[in-house]
Amino acid sequence: MRGYNAGLMLRLSPVLLAAGLAACSAVEVDPLSLPLDRMNPEGRRQAEHVLADVAAAVPLEGSVVRSRLEVFDFLLDEMPFTGAVVRTLGRGSWQISRDPERPAPGIFTVFDPGGYTLRFELLLKEARRRVYVTSGSFDMGIFPVLRGSTLIIMSHEPVPEGVATRALVHVRVETPFYAGLAKGFR
Repeated sequence: MRGYNAGLMLRLSPVLLAAGLAACSAVEVDPLSLPLDRMNPEGRRQAEHVLADVAAAVPLEGSVVRSRLEVFDFLLDEMPFTGAVVRTLGRGSWQISRDPERPAPGIFTVFDPGGYTLRFELLLKEARRRVYVTSGSFDMGIFPVLRGSTLIIMSHEPVPEGVATRALVHVRVETPFYAGLAKGFR
């Protein structure tokens, strides 16, 4: 599992995190494009909420995971299990659990001892693309708690070495103090 970056979405700040890939067609599609037309109305609403006030769009550096595609997909589908593996291997300290109010596979919460909590919801799952929306908070010590949401578009495809991954994260800062700062840097 060396190289598997289960923490790709988790090691970033609470509003900078990872997911998705488009089904192939005769026309080449950018795997990091956002297919709003393929989302259900609630998913589209959540995506549009983040996109309405983006503080930053951050492309995450691509990486190759040494894994079979089937194993990689399983680990993305079973994030509580993946979090336990990451902790056992000493590669992270996240506690990942299903949402007790909506215990669906695509909804999970990440608790990090470093001070952040993130709720992930899978908006779209395609063969080589996933789109997640997150909402969360990060304890900033003496400063106000940082609250925000992200829209993560992640693509993955098999390559001879394993699975190549890329992601684009759209960040929305919800805390007024930090939102003002973010707008000042645009």
